[in-house]
Amino acid sequence: MAAWDRLLVIENDTNSENSDTDTTESVDTGDDTDSEDARPNHHGPDSRTASHELYDKEKQRRLGKRLAYILRYGAEVAGLEVLHEGFVSLTDLLKTHLMRHDTIEEVLKEVKESHSSHGDMRFEKKEENGIIYVRACYGRRMERKPCHEGTQVTRLLEATINYVADHIKYFDLQEFPDEFLIKSIMHRLKLINRLNNVAFDSLLGRNIDTLDLSDAVLTVKTLKLLGQRCPHLKELSLKRCGYIVTDHTLEILLQRLKELESLDLESCSHLSDRTVNAIVKNCSNMVKLNIVGVPNISQQALLHLITACDKLKQLDISQCLNLTPEGWEILAQFTGEHHIMLNIIATKITLCD
Repeated sequence: MAAWDRLLVIENDTNSENSDTDTTESVDTGDDTDSEDARPNHHGPDSRTASHELYDKEKQRRLGKRLAYILRYGAEVAGLEVLHEGFVSLTDLLKTHLMRHDTIEEVLKEVKESHSSHGDMRFEKKEENGIIYVRACYGRRMERKPCHEGTQVTRLLEATINYVADHIKYFDLQEFPDEFLIKSIMHRLKLINRLNNVAFDSLLGRNIDTLDLSDAVLTVKTLKLLGQRCPHLKELSLKRCGYIVTDHTLEILLQRLKELESLDLESCSHLSDRTVNAIVKNCSNMVKLNIVGVPNISQQALLHLITACDKLKQLDISQCLNLTPEGWEILAQFTGEHHIMLNIIATKITLCD
């Protein structure tokens, strides 16, 4: 019996465990002011200072994510007027639901200081007639309102996407050349909780090179289809995909995804060093890896990853390791020598007695 088929048998006994998983895409709402996890922990002056620094960094990171979403995709949906070249009024921006807890000073600080992994400015501002405007410097692909301006008439593109999504089992889009439309259909299916094996069977094809499956309810069959249909995949997100993303399933999947450059495994908490070894063995082109909230990966495995994957440029291990100060120094030295951007926000540093 083949490895995938053995997993399919196992899956039949465990499917019910994932029945309550929420498949709706999530965006940070900005309601982090009262979060228990977001508040600093106070255990003496030194730890209080360190905790506040981590808290401030995490708050700024969340602000950056919300700002990027609105300025790249969601401005029109949020009711903002998008001017030439993607600029929106800062005053109007702060009235939106996502940004309602942020101040002008905080947003301007993020606009000024935020850079991409390549060192490029992520946002920029301009001032005209006393009004401050901001925009995303790149990656703008605004989600339009579903209806024509000032009417209740649905746009033709949205109507078509909705129809295909509602009748997906009747379509075979494996060879469909427009990746934007495929992603739009997947996005629609995720919103209505119907991004399932029937949909994947219709949509996955060789033309897809980026795939965001974050928060989706996956099965072994899904991962098998993914490996078979998308051998040229460059970017894959399995963020918060639950119990099905295990060392064993990833070992099999990564054998087929040799061209993978970016992998997001955030909150896939069942993973261990075996997954890191599978990445080293199969994904020599890996540039960006996110293992935030994956607690069972050792320092030794990460050092092996850093030295073996010579194209790796960005590694996020936030909230996933218990490092000794000596271990952190070694990891920092290795990443520095290999010019890798390392993110360790909220990673525990274990002090020795």
